[in-house]
Formats: sequence, C-alpha cells, structure tokens
Amino acid sequence: MLIRTLTLLGLVDPGFDPHNLLTFHLALPQAKYGDAAARQRFFQDLQARIRALPGVDAATADSFLPFTGIGSATSFTVVGRPAPPPGQDYVTSVSVVLPDYFRTMRIPLLRGREFSPAEEGQERHVVIVNQALARQYFPGQDPLGQQIVIDMKDQNLPSTIVGVVGDVHLHGLDRVTRASVYWPYPELAYAAMTFAVRARGNPLGLIGAIRAQVASLDPGEPVAAVLAGRVEARDRTVVAVLSGGNIDEPVLAAALSAMSLRDAVAKVASETGLPRGRVYARALALAEPGAEGSAEGRGKRAKGRAKGRPGGPRGRHGPPPRGGAAVPAGAPQREGGGPRARGGCAPPTPSLARPRPRARAW
Repeated sequence: MLIRTLTLLGLVDPGFDPHNLLTFHLALPQAKYGDAAARQRFFQDLQARIRALPGVDAATADSFLPFTGIGSATSFTVVGRPAPPPGQDYVTSVSVVLPDYFRTMRIPLLRGREFSPAEEGQERHVVIVNQALARQYFPGQDPLGQQIVIDMKDQNLPSTIVGVVGDVHLHGLDRVTRASVYWPYPELAYAAMTFAVRARGNPLGLIGAIRAQVASLDPGEPVAAVLAGRVEARDRTVVAVLSGGNIDEPVLAAALSAMSLRDAVAKVASETGLPRGRVYARALALAEPGAEGSAEGRGKRAKGRAKGRPGGPRGRHGPPPRGGAAVPAGAPQREGGGPRARGGCAPPTPSLARPRPRARAW
C-alpha cells in the first residue's frame, strides 16, 4: 500500500514544473522599506539583476509559493451577483506575483491573457484566476471580464478577471486543488516574497551569484529558506510528502523498512536538508522508542502508524472562515512591514541573523 501510494503521488501533476527551480525567501525591514514604492523598486530591481545572470532562464517571485507550507485565503464576492447565504461564502487563495510568474513556474495560460507591463507597474485592479475558481464559481459562464471583490485590503475595490490559468497543488499532491487568484505586485505590495529562479542547469550553482546581487542592492538583507528542485522523477513524490519541510511518515517508513535506523536518518536528512536531529527524533517516534528488532520490523510498525493508527499524520485543516487564512497551525498571523491583509496571512519574517543556506531536494 505504501509503495502504491507513493507511486500514485508521483503520477500527479503539481501544476507547475519544480525541476531546475531555485527558491529563496526575502523579508524587507519596515525601517528601510516602509512604503509600497520602495518595496516594489527593490524586488523588481533584484528580479532584473537575477534574470541577467549566466545560467538563468527566468526569475519571478510570489507571496505564497507552492509547497512552502503557508498561504493566504479570504472571501470574495462577484459584482452584479447577490451575496452568498451565510456559511456559503465564496473563498479563494490569494497570491501576489512579480512579472513573468506563469512562464517561470510553467503554469499554463488557458484563456485570456497575462498581466500587461502597465498592470505590473502600477495598480490597475486586474486579477488572474485558476481553473478551479472558474469552474466552481462561474459554471457555464465566461469568467473573463467578470469583476470580483477580494476581501484583502482596507479598501476593497473590484478586480477584473483578465485570464484563467491551470490549477496548482499549493500544499501537496495529496490535497485537492482549490480556487486561487493571482494579483500583480502593485495590488498588494508585501514586504516578504519568495523568489523562484529557473536555471538552465544545476540551480544550486546560482546561490552565490544571487547572494551577491542581493548584497549589492542591500548588504544587510539576508537570504533565507533556500530550496532547489532536482531532475529525478521521484522528486515529484518528495515534493508532495515533504510539503514545506515537514517530515512525512511514509517517506521515513520506506527508509526504515529498507535499512538501519542510522542509515535511514542519514538518507532522509540528506535528501531533505532537514536537521538530522529532527529526523532522528521522528524516526524514533515511528519505530516506538526502546523497541528492539530488525529494520524490517521497525519499518512495518512505522507503516502501520502512517496508515492512520495512533501516531499517524495529524488531520487536515478545514476550510477557512470568512476573512480567515488557510495557514498551518502556528503560522504567524501578520508579516511586519507589509500592508495589512485582513483576509490573509503574510509570509513569515526570518531572523535578522543571516542564516546559512540549506538546499532541500524537491
């Protein structure tokens, strides 16, 4: 069953191409970048510098990149349509993106168009929706040209739908795709963004050059949460089960069933970039502390837990309430320095200390 589950996950299309993709997180301090224009200027200048680097095919940024374990969701209404009954609010995930987002992530445009340079430069009240939103909230209708009011700002104005893109699994391949919208950056100028850089070869070779470009714009700005996508086919499965750096029990169970505890911990820690101590602690919990026996026995016990017996994965979060954010438990509710988004959760702000980059295998 475990092998079958992992195989099926490997066949699921995440909706974007993780191969040769390097991502890193930046959070701009309020003291330096207190206004939206300064934040936009920094992010777009950095994007242009990264695009010009040798070995870079494309670069962009997103407020909530897929599989990072965080996200933002809120309610919305359709202009010209009665408000939905209580308890039946229209709900969507919301992402704010820099130019060239869909090409960099290789998310297909299904209808309409992408954002124009003018819309990417200043607020023009336009939005792109995914296929799930079009299917759920505009059945039998053409969503292009329709206006929706997204509850994310202090003053919510209608946004015109200009395009429809393919669905993306935001929080793992085992989760259903949900309604999502994409705003160009000027619509909601977050202080924290996650960059995605499409490399022509090994993306890890770009880390040094990217750090240098960030330092040239702001020497005090740290680069955090570095991840890289590899080319092996199995990586799509790894993306799904790791989902934002969490240790997934089926992956650990498979390693425990095939090798010793020590080797299994070393393998999973190496492939994910997670701290070995954290992986070891989870492996002990799976294998039942103090239990003796072979690696095969430990693996069977771990598999049993992964199937839902005591000690298995925690339950999923339910749909967010009106104006609420679909974020993991314990995620920060506001991000310092950015605009207040009433309906969502902004990305976490990393420590002021410059962290050591850690590459994780998608």
